[in-house]
Amino acid sequence: MDYVLIENGKVTKIGLPKIGKLKDGRSVSCYHLLSHEVLLQEGWLPLIDNPPVVVEGFVPIIVGYEIFEDKVEVLYELEQIHEKPEETSVEEKLEKISVLEEQNMVLQQAIIELSIILGNVVGG
Repeated sequence: MDYVLIENGKVTKIGLPKIGKLKDGRSVSCYHLLSHEVLLQEGWLPLIDNPPVVVEGFVPIIVGYEIFEDKVEVLYELEQIHEKPEETSVEEKLEKISVLEEQNMVLQQAIIELSIILGNVVGG
């Protein structure tokens, strides 16, 4: 069973540590093996995690926790899965690269011409 630590009315830790400190300051190895009663005294509550039934096109997302006197329940919402854009074929990618290379050459030529013009204006 999983546990969560409740501090000031909020979940602050999920899962028991293997080594921990009791409220009285004593260090404890095998903290995760402490009895249920001791864990309750230390502020830990059992975590109830019942994800909703998965519906096609949706994924369950944890949105919070509901804290009761004797347990904590995980709260979920179903979020719609957004479809991925279609994959671009290799041919389409090569075509885009070709267009970008052509645009790059045009820009480089424009820079050269602008440099010549500025050189004539500044130098002369």
